[in-house]
Amino acid sequence: MQLLLVALVISLANARPQPEVPVGFDPAYPEENPGLFEGDIELQPEQESNLRNAIGDTRYLWPHGLVHYTIDSHHAAIPSHVQLFKDAMQEIMDKTMVNGKKCIDFQPRTSEAAYIQFSYGSGCHTPVGYQHRRSDVTLGTGCLRKGTVMHEILHALGFWHEQSRADRDNYVKIHFDNIQHGHERNFDKYQVGPKLDMLNEPYDYGSVMHYSAYAFAVDRRRVTIETLQPGVTIGQRVRLSDIDAKEIQIRYGCIPRPGSVQSTHSQQSVHVTTPHSITNQASVCTFDSGLCGWTQSKTDDLDWTDGHGRTPSSNTGPTTDHFGSTSGHYLYMEASSHYQKTAKLDSPVYPGGQYCLSAYFHILKWRDTLVVVTIVILLSTICQLRRGIVSILGLFEGDIELQPEQESNLRNAIGDTRYLWPHGVVHWTIDSHHAAIPSHVQLFKDAMQEIIDKTMVNGKKCIDFQPRTNEAAYIQFSYGSGCHTPVGYHGRRSDVTLGTGCLRKGTVMHEILHALGFWHEQSRADRDNYVKIHFDNIQHGHERNFDKYQVGPQLDMLNEPYDYGSVMHYSAYAFAVDRRRVTIETLQPGVTIGQRVRLSDIDAKEIQIRYGCVPRPGAPVTGSVTGATSAPGVTVHHQTATPHTFPSNSAATCTFDSGLCGWTQSKTDDLDWTDGHGRTPSANTGPSVDHLGSSSGHYLYLEASSHLQKSAKLDSPSYPAGQYCFSAYFHMYGQQTGYLSFKIIQNGHPYTVRRYTGDQGNRWLHLRLGLNIHANFQFEIEGHTGSGYHSDIAIDDLSVTPGHC
Repeated sequence: MQLLLVALVISLANARPQPEVPVGFDPAYPEENPGLFEGDIELQPEQESNLRNAIGDTRYLWPHGLVHYTIDSHHAAIPSHVQLFKDAMQEIMDKTMVNGKKCIDFQPRTSEAAYIQFSYGSGCHTPVGYQHRRSDVTLGTGCLRKGTVMHEILHALGFWHEQSRADRDNYVKIHFDNIQHGHERNFDKYQVGPKLDMLNEPYDYGSVMHYSAYAFAVDRRRVTIETLQPGVTIGQRVRLSDIDAKEIQIRYGCIPRPGSVQSTHSQQSVHVTTPHSITNQASVCTFDSGLCGWTQSKTDDLDWTDGHGRTPSSNTGPTTDHFGSTSGHYLYMEASSHYQKTAKLDSPVYPGGQYCLSAYFHILKWRDTLVVVTIVILLSTICQLRRGIVSILGLFEGDIELQPEQESNLRNAIGDTRYLWPHGVVHWTIDSHHAAIPSHVQLFKDAMQEIIDKTMVNGKKCIDFQPRTNEAAYIQFSYGSGCHTPVGYHGRRSDVTLGTGCLRKGTVMHEILHALGFWHEQSRADRDNYVKIHFDNIQHGHERNFDKYQVGPQLDMLNEPYDYGSVMHYSAYAFAVDRRRVTIETLQPGVTIGQRVRLSDIDAKEIQIRYGCVPRPGAPVTGSVTGATSAPGVTVHHQTATPHTFPSNSAATCTFDSGLCGWTQSKTDDLDWTDGHGRTPSANTGPSVDHLGSSSGHYLYLEASSHLQKSAKLDSPSYPAGQYCFSAYFHMYGQQTGYLSFKIIQNGHPYTVRRYTGDQGNRWLHLRLGLNIHANFQFEIEGHTGSGYHSDIAIDDLSVTPGHC
């Protein structure tokens, strides 16, 4: 008799307890917690009973602006989480400093009774203000972005949501018909007057405290908050806005409460010379608090005017500041009744030395008259911020330093293997400016590590970054104007230049990929099948940045599909004349381009292919995928099913972008898995994007329409006995969803390790299994459609990796 030993031990990810999830909570929207005031605020009883006064009650301010903090054991065990919390607190401290002194100070707790604790839990939520005891800044899955952390910290400092302001109806329209039942009160406004509610500051679309346009939506394709100023974005979770910072300073008594805000249309000339109080670099002037030491010249015949929002004349001038906020201030020249006039603005005197001058300006040509409407500093060469990537005039495609040999033969340079780093080894160093700032050093290391992790093949590095010793060829992370890099290997030092506005991990990875030899995604030969370029809205002189290169798939596309989600894709508004209109329109509706957050799966795969770590695939599969049967078996150490956050870094990952990777359709079922991308055919069921959020990324799914109560099985190749980590992403959305089983087959006998039944919500979930298996085996994934067509099931990115999870 043969003895088959099968042991199952099911535990949570990383052996850490998972938070209790409230009924109705969707981790895809972590700031929308059922039962909490406005979704992420934990109201105290005394606040709930007298909300009008709580909004502005000074008892909820931290004494002397001093906040002690600690971090719970879950987050403290993860260095990147600790660094994220420190970075968020540091940005608040930096941006609220007044004359070199801290307005808000965060200090590690010793024995203080009142403090904040960064805690792991379900969603993102925090009590508002000082509570005389511990306040938990709860940050769960989906909350680990610096802007989200700052949002919750500002609640702890005593701040509420921007759209709750008494005057909000002048700026946004609330679509109550699209708000989830029971959450309508989250959109209340509070008539508490300017002293308590608005701090005499203008409405801030760009506030980190503003709801997103789709907050608490029933139909996520329709907004719940419509901005009355067209073209602005709300709900950003990237940075503290200038007005956020100023309101903290006012609320905590670090600067006096200002008088009423003057309208742009007053055309009042500005002669204020008081120092600017909101800086994260000592010499930055936003014009939100005067001229910061710059002065109006007396050798001209016109003064610069303080403005915000739209300038008085139509068809000329900006409608927002350079961040897209109607409340942010700028200086402008009003041309009406001031023809052929000159206005000069003079800086303070600086000592001799090396400097970097950065400015944002707005010039609109109308009726053959060039009108300068907004200039911070006028000079011959200038940097312009492009939503996180700085484009320098004169650089190829905005951020590429073409070498002479590349410029002379650009078509061949696109795919020339001479520009690949030998053996995929890249030595690096950091200049003195960045090296003196620990968070910059960590950012560069994190960016390189993500590239290493996501391009690993069978546990071996495809790309390796090593500190330079004396190598002649290396990259240097250098401080300079904007973000730009030479493309590829050049046998000498290559500067990855990262200036103000470039210090996000995705932006750093974008520039590193240029250094590795990669170009912009929208330059592909086939791009017109996926995007439409609006050349009429591109700034004069930058049209060539939107060229495409007919170099064929062997050089240009690596036989990979077009990737809207690539970190190498331009944003929709790149080089736009009118920032309210896109320059790049996606032909697939609803997708986002220009993300600077992470390396996409296709980015990683193209690096692997280009550097010879995996073979070049054939053409991507389309339509239904079928295959022959294969007969490809247990201690389960770890099992998790969590809302998707990041893709697997495993080299054994099958993304289904190029077939089934050795997995096969079973013949012991009555339905096949179908290859899909974008939205599945039936409404209100199935995914609309792959698990990375890309409509071009492929996945497998079961189409329930006309296939009710059917089963489809997908079998892995056969694996030898040993220890493995299995990872999969899955999507089960629809009122009549059936079930999805993950099985191990040994000696022809299937054993179900995990089974999910019913509607799991419109989101991708992530399953990880740690396995110790004592005989040859294979995996089998079985999906079973439900009783109606609202039962599509999808799977994506399957990986089987030897070793521990």
